[in-house]
Amino acid sequence: MELYLSRSDIAHTILSRAADAGDDLDPLYHIDTVTSLSKKTTTVSRILPSVASRPEFNGGKHSDIKKIAKSGQGLVEVAKIEWRQWKSSSIWFEEREWKANEFMPNTGFMSGKRVFTGPDGHSYTWHSDTYLTVSTPDNPKLEIARFHEPALFNWKKRYLNIVLEGLHMVDLIIATWVYVAILEQESNSSSTPMAGAACAGSMGGSVC
Repeated sequence: MELYLSRSDIAHTILSRAADAGDDLDPLYHIDTVTSLSKKTTTVSRILPSVASRPEFNGGKHSDIKKIAKSGQGLVEVAKIEWRQWKSSSIWFEEREWKANEFMPNTGFMSGKRVFTGPDGHSYTWHSDTYLTVSTPDNPKLEIARFHEPALFNWKKRYLNIVLEGLHMVDLIIATWVYVAILEQESNSSSTPMAGAACAGSMGGSVC
């Protein structure tokens, strides 16, 4: 399954799957981040098929994503992330709140790896925001998903590819990828050494 980003900003985008025929895309996931003086919250929602054909789900504009989030119509919340600067962020998934460092612990200082347990009991590892592997008795490092960046001057959209072995847990893959990808995005955009060091133990920039 190839999920294409409508915008390069992962904190504000729509993930769409290539349709069965033609070049059309089917919007599947809505990602929006609200920032206030006291907090920043990212919400990942599934888009219902009954509203997916609406123009705002296919336009790719930041204003459309905000408009959809405000109305809430046609969206089913999958996950929510409350970002915190000086302590572990919180992740809500399947109506349960987790501390991010417990839900997806970092495997080592500055390692860039986050590990979580899937519904099948296997251990899954995000290697930065680039690719996801699972450890099974048959294959200790089977690749489940990979984020593809287009080459320089290639105008193809960025996309996340999930292979067959991961289709039983797409919501979880999306939720965990959004977390690590925004961390990476924040880290890359951090302009001061202190901002990067503040969350170095959890792949951070300005959030943890």
